[in-house]
Amino acid sequence: FFWTSMFARSLCRSTFRVSQASALRYERAAPLIPQYQQQRNATSLKELKNRMNTIKTIQKITSSMNKLATSRLKAARERNEDLAQPFLEINMAFLKGNGMEEIVVGDEVPKTKPKELVIVVSTDRGMCGATNSGIIRNVKSLLLANRGESEYYLAIAGSKAASGLKRDFIKYYHTNVQELGKKKLSFVDVEPLITVLSEVTDYDRLRIVANQWESVVASRIVHRLLPNPKNMIDEMKESYYGYEYDNTEEAELFQNLQEHLTACIIYGCIIENQAVELAARMNSMDNATNNAGDMHNNLSLLYNRTRQAGITTEL
Repeated sequence: FFWTSMFARSLCRSTFRVSQASALRYERAAPLIPQYQQQRNATSLKELKNRMNTIKTIQKITSSMNKLATSRLKAARERNEDLAQPFLEINMAFLKGNGMEEIVVGDEVPKTKPKELVIVVSTDRGMCGATNSGIIRNVKSLLLANRGESEYYLAIAGSKAASGLKRDFIKYYHTNVQELGKKKLSFVDVEPLITVLSEVTDYDRLRIVANQWESVVASRIVHRLLPNPKNMIDEMKESYYGYEYDNTEEAELFQNLQEHLTACIIYGCIIENQAVELAARMNSMDNATNNAGDMHNNLSLLYNRTRQAGITTEL
């Protein structure tokens, strides 16, 4: 009995030691890699791949827009040199200094009249740099600086300036003409803006705000000021001194003269603004294409590093 009990005790002790050693071996074994880490790595790689594909698509779109703007810019520059500049130079110099002025933004702008009709020339499409935002900021500053002193009527060419000024100055709106540059612009297309002169008669001065071409990479904002036809006789006495008008009333004559001058100036401003728009779009799309390429290269490098890190971790 004694030897039987001793054998049983030794057997229990050896079994306990084996189980304890097995437990220690299991505790010292390398921890298993959780399954969710592999899933998270795969998800991040998939997200990076999707972003790379998206940026590559955007790069193709901006590159196409850059090439399209570049191809259209040559014809726009020719129209600007052959049509816009003669229209603007001749008609603005016709009575310049006698009620008609051309002011570059940055110079000292004269005080506004109590009532002004403001014609804003913008574009219908974006992605052209500061072509529209500069016009909107300038008109906003003009209207806010003289809000309590002057009364304004707004006639806007293009949807971008209309949407930018609509929130704060909707009460000044009178006319908004869109899609002027959708087809090849003709002199008849500016008629909706000229009809404003006959619909709004109670104003002291007409102000045309538009972009002026300087070069392919630069433009500036100018204000072209014209008097109301009813004030032309008083403001331009020296220019018309010695002229005689046969079988024509002076009021009707000056009304027709101002409509013609305004139509010529607006026509030239819109053609010039189209050239500025295409040049700005060409430059902005070129910058966007380069930025998309740099971003794609950075994401490709990050993707390869992440993928290699996952492979190293598995090994």
